Amino acid sequence: VTKEELPELLGRLCFFLVTAEKCNQIAKESTQFEALDFNDFQDFYERYAHYERQNLQGRLKRWRPNPYAREDADFALQNIRQTMRPF
Repeated sequence: VTKEELPELLGRLCFFLVTAEKCNQIAKESTQFEALDFNDFQDFYERYAHYERQNLQGRLKRWRPNPYAREDADFALQNIRQTMRPF
């Protein structure tokens, strides 16, 4: 897999916070070459998953629900936290 293909590939793997800049930054930490072999990709994937998990958890901690829609917001937040539990 080439470094240029990483943003599209992560999007297809259902990552939420995919940017070409962040992909390049993390890919440079995984390999010095333009293409990633299986081991390099596995390292890249783990690093990107860690980055995304930390970023999403930070956003959830800062998120404040609309006080006028408290019941809906509590339900939504509960569902999001359950979804994030495996991470």
